[in-house]
Amino acid sequence: MYSNFVVFYSMYRFNIFFVFCSCFVHVPWVNADNDQQCSLDTEKAREEAVSCVREFGTQLVQLLSKQASFSDVQDLIQQTFDMNKMAQRCCPVKYKTLTQEQQNLYEKQFTRSVCRAYHNILKKYYTPKGNLEDHFKVDVNKSRCYPGREGISCTVVTDVFASNGAKISVKWLSKGGKIENFVVEGTDMRAAKKRDMKTRYKQCGSDFSKFLENISESDGSSS
Repeated sequence: MYSNFVVFYSMYRFNIFFVFCSCFVHVPWVNADNDQQCSLDTEKAREEAVSCVREFGTQLVQLLSKQASFSDVQDLIQQTFDMNKMAQRCCPVKYKTLTQEQQNLYEKQFTRSVCRAYHNILKKYYTPKGNLEDHFKVDVNKSRCYPGREGISCTVVTDVFASNGAKISVKWLSKGGKIENFVVEGTDMRAAKKRDMKTRYKQCGSDFSKFLENISESDGSSS
């Protein structure tokens, strides 16, 4: 009887010890599966980002080669860029403190202002001087993706060739099939727009209604 108890108690202690140790055991096949899935998700995100930027660049070059109107380029920018997220990131006040009406008015004015600014900038680099196919190139090998809390962000590197043959690098930030930002010749365009919005807001005495009027008037004068 006593021997049976000893055997039972020993087995019980062993099971407890085994379970305890299992908590610290590295399970290679689980990590391998996770790593493989992460790699597949990252590659899929990179392909999506590269496709998005390539399609945008191709259409932009074609529009500018035909001297298309601002409204045509504006439509392309609005379709490709995540304007809602950009508007929130560049808002000079806490976005959630605004009423729905204020948010709608701000996004409308912000979007037109961004499209106007981007049109003026991009036409300097993306207006082709020769063969359309030779003017704009995506460098897939230099493009990278970075997993984060809000999803996978990808930086797509493109080269634009000027009429004198000089190569200019443009980096695009893309996430979820939309472009959120781009950097040209060292200038971060979203950061520049955010500074612009903050400056305008302060110039209007931190009055949001006057701030919206300021954006509208400024955009109208630049048309």
